[in-house]
Amino acid sequence: MTTKWTAQKLRTAFLEYFQKNGHTIVESSSVLPHNDPTLLFVNSGMVQFKSMFLNQPCQFTGLKRAASIQRCIRAGGKHNDLEDVGFDTYHHTFFEMMGNWSFGDYGKEHAIDLAFRFLTEELRLDSSRMYVSYYVPENDGVAGLHADQETRTIWRKYLPETRILPFTAENFWEMGDTGPCGPCTEIHYDLTGTHGPEHVNTDDPACIEIWNLVFMQFYRDEQGVLSPLDALSVDTGMGMERVLGILNGTTNYGTDLFMPLFEMTGLSYDGVVLSEGEDRSMKGTAGVQQNADRITNGKDGDFSDVQRNADRIKNGKDGDFSDVQRNADRITNDKDDNYPTTRESDNSSSRSDHPKQSTNNFSDSVAQRIIADHARTIAVCLFYGVEFSSEGAGYVLRRITRRMIRVLHSKNVHDLPALVHKAAQILGTPLTDQQMAQLAHEHALFKKTLAQGVKYFNQFGTITAKEMFILKDTYGFPFDLTAQMCREKGIVVDRDELRRLVEQGVRRSKARKGARIGVKRAWAVEHARTAEFLQRDYAHFESTALFAFDEDAIVPLDELRERMKIGLVADRTCFYSEKGGQVGDTGVISFLDEHGRVVRTMSVCDTYKSGEYVVHYGVINGKAGGDCFEGDCFEGEGGCCKGEGDCCKGENDCCEEPKDGRDEGSVAKDGRGNNVKSDGKDLKKVNGSAGNDRHSKTINEQDGLRDKERDKEVKEGKESKDKEGNDTARAEKNAQALKLDMMVDLERRSKIRCNHTATHLLNHVLRTKYGSVQRGSLVADDRLRFDYTMDRKLENAEIKEIEDEVNEMIRKNAEVTVYERRYEEIRDSVVHLPDECYPEVVRIVDAGGARELCGGLHVRMLAHIRCFKIVSEGAISANTRRIIACTGERALECVSNALKIDGYVPGTCNDWEDNLGVLDRMRLLTIKQQKIKESTKMRKSRIRTYSTCTDNVVFADLAGDKKSVLKDLTAIFHNVSKKNAGVIVLARFDGVYPFVCGDVAANAEYVKRWGALHVVRVHGKLCGEIPRLDEKAFVDGFR
Repeated sequence: MTTKWTAQKLRTAFLEYFQKNGHTIVESSSVLPHNDPTLLFVNSGMVQFKSMFLNQPCQFTGLKRAASIQRCIRAGGKHNDLEDVGFDTYHHTFFEMMGNWSFGDYGKEHAIDLAFRFLTEELRLDSSRMYVSYYVPENDGVAGLHADQETRTIWRKYLPETRILPFTAENFWEMGDTGPCGPCTEIHYDLTGTHGPEHVNTDDPACIEIWNLVFMQFYRDEQGVLSPLDALSVDTGMGMERVLGILNGTTNYGTDLFMPLFEMTGLSYDGVVLSEGEDRSMKGTAGVQQNADRITNGKDGDFSDVQRNADRIKNGKDGDFSDVQRNADRITNDKDDNYPTTRESDNSSSRSDHPKQSTNNFSDSVAQRIIADHARTIAVCLFYGVEFSSEGAGYVLRRITRRMIRVLHSKNVHDLPALVHKAAQILGTPLTDQQMAQLAHEHALFKKTLAQGVKYFNQFGTITAKEMFILKDTYGFPFDLTAQMCREKGIVVDRDELRRLVEQGVRRSKARKGARIGVKRAWAVEHARTAEFLQRDYAHFESTALFAFDEDAIVPLDELRERMKIGLVADRTCFYSEKGGQVGDTGVISFLDEHGRVVRTMSVCDTYKSGEYVVHYGVINGKAGGDCFEGDCFEGEGGCCKGEGDCCKGENDCCEEPKDGRDEGSVAKDGRGNNVKSDGKDLKKVNGSAGNDRHSKTINEQDGLRDKERDKEVKEGKESKDKEGNDTARAEKNAQALKLDMMVDLERRSKIRCNHTATHLLNHVLRTKYGSVQRGSLVADDRLRFDYTMDRKLENAEIKEIEDEVNEMIRKNAEVTVYERRYEEIRDSVVHLPDECYPEVVRIVDAGGARELCGGLHVRMLAHIRCFKIVSEGAISANTRRIIACTGERALECVSNALKIDGYVPGTCNDWEDNLGVLDRMRLLTIKQQKIKESTKMRKSRIRTYSTCTDNVVFADLAGDKKSVLKDLTAIFHNVSKKNAGVIVLARFDGVYPFVCGDVAANAEYVKRWGALHVVRVHGKLCGEIPRLDEKAFVDGFR
């Protein structure tokens, strides 16, 4: 096709214009946000510059002006355009946002001038078709906010007053509940040149927003108070697809970005009209026209009607100021992407293209727009490494893919791979064979259930929330896909009922997982955050209790009672809190009186973070022993330390000061995340060579005075509290009772260390051999669990090779070294999780060449692991597999148990079978199957031998358990009785004689005389057993 403007021409014009105006051109970042857990996808151009606005060090520090064209996805969370795609001509799940930024350099006037000149001089757009907006608060002067008259005055230089419109909430942008914020001005374009100001911000496809300019001039604190920033920053965003359509006199879809995909579908397209659906030009004009007249006369007027979008869009603080896809109210207001709306109101005039008929009958144009949009989004996601999964960004990709597959299926189009490949070519995001294979695999998975799911859906006249759950769980239909199908048939789903069922499921899931209790914000706890001391293994560690709590409220420390399950927070701790996949420590905490005597103990079953505090969760014992009550908290050897004052004698544990700086790679952190020591003494290096780099320090070298400073702060804090007049007897008693003696279960911690370091070794081997990427892990005392990317099953020989390589690294006994670097310096050379948030300075663990970013506990020497054994390997989702392994004593036990496999005796129950490596377990299974085949063959041979007997009494020597003996006995009788109906067949089994004979009175009377037991009649036969028997006398008597 031939167009006036191609996408590449527009990209070049934009970047060259801003480069000419002193801006640094910045490449688009990945669609997966870096170090930002608040977003699934990058949804605007400002995301990669967020650290700049928060005054945080980043790669752009020092930059004054920037411009970029950012690839964005809006298909989840607050900005979710998925439901609109296809039903209008200007929404997309993937789009490119052109933007320019000033970080304290230029202000409003230059920003507006740059934008206006680019549109009118570079792109030659007609300024008489433009409308612009500026911010006016609902209540002028409240909270220090006033109408943005400066912006209004600047725009008067370029446009007449009638085209400068005031709006409220949607023209004030905030990054979040706190942080930089400020007013914005939007540029709207009338595609036909016939629309008045009443069409602005009404979702009219012929009068759309194309550019948003945000002026960040305030900072909102936690109390909601606004204060002016030292320097104003500018942040703008413009939707490239919209502008490209305008330049070509068509819609977003009538350009070289989409038309080649339309042509591939073979479906008919209804042209490149500028608007679709009913004319909304007369809606709501009365009040707006009155205000338009007042604007003409230079008055602000009453903007209650002009600000009609303020009530409609209530998420003006949603963290994305450059919302060029403004339709958030219908998609996100009071709901999220997991709760689709299918009410009749959503099918009304705002979506004039929505048909109320079956899928096969909605227009080809709608189908083409959905197919083309989704093909682009899938291509970009795969290009940036998003993988299909059941959660997070991977689940959004799966939803979009399945929605596209279903539309293709309904239109009898079967070119999913070709369409996605073409979209990747158009966007310049080439896909590898492996990425295309992932798409093909996902396509095959959904095709298996698509037809059945559609059939299930079509059998209902109405769809309830229950049916939506069945479609999701059984047929793999995401909620929004089912909602789309409902909308096409005019079916209304009870959204509230759906939300209720989802919430019930979440509660049940949390109950099954044993959801933890945490510190609630409503309690207004004001204590300093917990300082963590993890550089060494303390047999005893002194600290002070701050507060305790249960599920509902703070519990006074003097009201703790036996068997009470609580979370305890102290000013400092030697317990490791769960993070990075490593489980928290367990142990015992003793409460001491003023004389240092134990008055009660607490068995700690879990340690974890809740906000700024380390929570020790467990049960109050109420006595000095520290023993757990039956059924409380946890079980097993690692439950509590046995004996007061005992020093664990494990290989890696000691209560003395380390003689060699040994800490097995552990690290101490204070409440601010700084490395600290508990006693203020200098500790030696973990690895002397690591300190040679000017940015590198071993964990034992870091700021030797921090321990003293921290202890001094804690001491001074206590002294200041004593001076505040807390001198009552009760207060003194409580203060004395707050002393704690912490005792970590060091034996358990030693096992965790071994498993954690072994996890690093396993990750290293998998990455080296197969290029696998970590997808998750769990490090416990009894096992390690590692999830990794792999699109096939590991062969037995490969599992053996992995085990051997890890064990070889253990045998070489390299020292585990720990040191620090700046994250930006090592991010490309050290293994780390791409979606994890890391601080500026990070901790690196080097275990025999396996270098990873890690904050967990590790052994000092690899030989401490002793042995590594894989006990399980299998798939957990598409392209993701899981290895479960063990180390130390348990791994050695697996090796020992493997020696018993060859001596396995069928029919026996052995405890050792539950503790074998995965390869040994498969070998045992093979031996069992082989011996079963041998036993079956022998049994059949004996049955054939005894079946030829002609005697009236047959004694059979049979092998096996009682069940198999009875089965064989019945088979022999069945064969012999064909020739001799009065025969009695007996088996010699473990000192008794099971028998089978014909159900005749003589047989029954005779066997009863011999003391037969358990005699029953089954299908015309008598069955039972005789305890003792003289075989010759039995035969003679029967004759």
